[in-house]
Amino acid sequence: MPRLYKYGTHIIEYMKTTNDYTAGFGKSYPHDVHLNKKGVDAAELEWCQENCTDNFGWHFVNDLAVLSFVNERDAFMYKMARVR
Repeated sequence: MPRLYKYGTHIIEYMKTTNDYTAGFGKSYPHDVHLNKKGVDAAELEWCQENCTDNFGWHFVNDLAVLSFVNERDAFMYKMARVR
């Protein structure tokens, strides 16, 4: 069952798969994917953990969530698999 974490006005949903729930929170890397919603679902984070070859993180811009990737290929693959 996912756990909900509140950060300011944002609620972050994250399933425990590592010892650190917020390892990627607040991280900004060169390749951004704007999610156009106010949070990051556990499904997005799980997909990134299973499929990304390099670091990723997430942050908020104008109250909307942004996933951020070190590797351009990871960002592209995420867009192809998850963005609708």
